[in-house]
Amino acid sequence: MFNVRLLFIILASLISQVAASDEFSPSYDAYNSASYGARPDNIFHSTDIVAPLLQINTWNHDAVSTAGSHIFLRHDGEKSSPLILNAGDLSVVYVNRSYEAVFDLRVQQSRGQNYLTFYAGPIVDGHGNGYGLVLNEAYELVHMVSAQNLSVHSDLHEFQLTGHGTALVTAYEKVKKDLKPWRGSKYGYIVDSVFQEIDLETNELLFMWRASDHIDLADSYQKVGQDWDFFHINSITKTTAGNYLISARHMHSIYLISGTTGDILWTLGGKKNDFIEPNRGIESGFSNDALAFAWQHHARFFHGNESELTFFDNHVLVTTVGCKQDCSRGVHVALDTSDQKTVTLLQEYLHPQSLQAQSQGSVQPLEGGNVFVGWGRSPSFTEHDAQGNAVLDVQFAPWHSKGIDSLDNYRAYKMDWTGQPKWPPSVAAVKDHKDNSKVYVSWNGATEVREWVLLASESRYDLNGFKKVVARVPKSGFETSFDLGPNMKEKFARVAALDVEGMILGSTGIVQISTGRVSESNTEITSVVQTEAEAAESQSEDDDEDKYDDHGSSSVATTMDADIPGAILFPKGVHIALGLVMIVGLVLVTVLS
Repeated sequence: MFNVRLLFIILASLISQVAASDEFSPSYDAYNSASYGARPDNIFHSTDIVAPLLQINTWNHDAVSTAGSHIFLRHDGEKSSPLILNAGDLSVVYVNRSYEAVFDLRVQQSRGQNYLTFYAGPIVDGHGNGYGLVLNEAYELVHMVSAQNLSVHSDLHEFQLTGHGTALVTAYEKVKKDLKPWRGSKYGYIVDSVFQEIDLETNELLFMWRASDHIDLADSYQKVGQDWDFFHINSITKTTAGNYLISARHMHSIYLISGTTGDILWTLGGKKNDFIEPNRGIESGFSNDALAFAWQHHARFFHGNESELTFFDNHVLVTTVGCKQDCSRGVHVALDTSDQKTVTLLQEYLHPQSLQAQSQGSVQPLEGGNVFVGWGRSPSFTEHDAQGNAVLDVQFAPWHSKGIDSLDNYRAYKMDWTGQPKWPPSVAAVKDHKDNSKVYVSWNGATEVREWVLLASESRYDLNGFKKVVARVPKSGFETSFDLGPNMKEKFARVAALDVEGMILGSTGIVQISTGRVSESNTEITSVVQTEAEAAESQSEDDDEDKYDDHGSSSVATTMDADIPGAILFPKGVHIALGLVMIVGLVLVTVLS
């Protein structure tokens, strides 16, 4: 027997247009010639946040790892912002431009809890003087950490949680120094690199290490200047034995530091390198040897295996696209730290557009063998398979050139995150040039929304319950729109957010459809599902209509079960045009059957 209700769902779904406002660049050439601007953006109706317009160069959906629900970057504009993208569709999830500068956004764990962490504060001569922030899943500040007992605050290069209630921070402190032994001024200054381990709860200083106490300044590759940043620490992580792995960009070196004495246990790379590379110079298919790295960033042990390292090899001090040699790369090496120390290059990760990035950068191994790479000064992030092939290549700004001062991003990560903000979703109503009304909805920072339910009424005080439901649609992208057409008789609307179980997570303010004016509400939407009493009433009405149908007339159902995924629900009084389309559809189906 013909299912009238199913046909209604199909036709109504076609008529009610639902669209996401997230867009991608349609042209690589136009994007990189800055046809959309040097810093192209996406804007939205329901909120004033600004997100990057992405250029997708490669996206092999089948080969991209399912590990990591979201992608974490920073995005600069008039003000800097943490930026979270949905890893599944690359739509924006979270933007907050209340910070002067943001670096190193990611998810970290401490004592079994997930937190969103990043550096916030000013940037001075390539380093920071601010704080490490720790936010919970509601984006509420839990900890604010800074360097202790120094003349400066924390630096931007590292804010690493150990997982055991402590944090590792870097600091850059200017210190007077006679630089004549290094062909500098007798009355010069060094910018000394410091790292500390600090208790998150008490800010107690547990360990401190200062580069000038342990490093020969003559080993630096950085030219001597008035304020000589001879070391330039840019990453720290703590080993299971309590030692510290650190990276020093201006030394071209990665060090293992004793967690008790501060002594250098070994040095990889640079002028005091302790390792040999048995396969060095042998044709291996790699662009450079393991020990050929320079100006590097983000040294980490590979998935906790302290015999393997990953790091980003900047290699050069220029930023270009289309390099033929000496390109920047992600690096994965194996170490033998016994008496005869050796290093072996296991894999490298080159950008498919052949990039040189003069600064910044990151390498993150993912579960399953893929690797996620942030390209620092070059505005891109990529994902690679275990063989080094790029399976995802995305730009968030055009390539740098003489005419384009583009964006950069210190590090990029792909990680799991659950965001459950306390603020409500945002809503807007807009009329187009044909007087069609649209309602737009979004929820900055919310990761658990799966559906949106639109309720409408002639009274702003009557926007709750199944009878006021106009449409229920899947969430798509950051912002979803409901096309209400030109003849919407209801004056007010609001939208409820539903999770995967159909539970209400939150509700918007109330929007006046004709004017777009939004007012807050001190009540929440508590129900969008048909109650038993409403179901009984609806069944009674259906029975009456069936009796009426037996006398030769036809009718169209105007309410439906709310548990039908993606169902478009229209109240009684639906406009004539929709009714005509429905009737035509019924006639066609009857004839064809």
